[in-house]
Amino acid sequence: NIPVFLEMGWRPEKDLPPVSSLEALLEQEEEYEDIRFEVGPCLKKLANETLDGLVSLLKASRQTLLEHLKQIGLNLRERQDLVNAISTALREDRLILGAAPAETGEPPGSQPNAGERTGPSTAPDVTTMSIKELRALITQAGLEHTDCVEKPQLIERARTAAEIVAVGAKMDSLMQQKRDLAG
Repeated sequence: NIPVFLEMGWRPEKDLPPVSSLEALLEQEEEYEDIRFEVGPCLKKLANETLDGLVSLLKASRQTLLEHLKQIGLNLRERQDLVNAISTALREDRLILGAAPAETGEPPGSQPNAGERTGPSTAPDVTTMSIKELRALITQAGLEHTDCVEKPQLIERARTAAEIVAVGAKMDSLMQQKRDLAG
């Protein structure tokens, strides 16, 4: 008989090594059969994504990340398993964020598309924004701000919102390129 907690998807914490890339995380999860889809095709859809970017979206909200993954073409099972894998790895402190991909051996700035997503140079300086501007940015990203009472709380939420807006703009650009190529 299988214990009920295992049937419900709970697993005891494993002593897994930390990972710094989306590919390594998915391979690790696949090895332990915690994902129920083919990793190869999913990685092709995630080619322009970074682990850091996906974690930022997850920290904004689980729904934000799920919507983003839906927009790039992942099916429901892939979206759910990927979000669960990232959540679990984050909770178990197994993610090395801000690391350059190890496969190329190149510094982070020398890779194509590196730093395009949410680097400090492309994000607005939220610390100099007015409260009205901070609220507008947060709303533009689809986030709530009614629970932010003090300006530092708005600034923190606006940082997340700026990352979401940057990812959304990048996705719009990629989708337009895809339409241009198809049309």
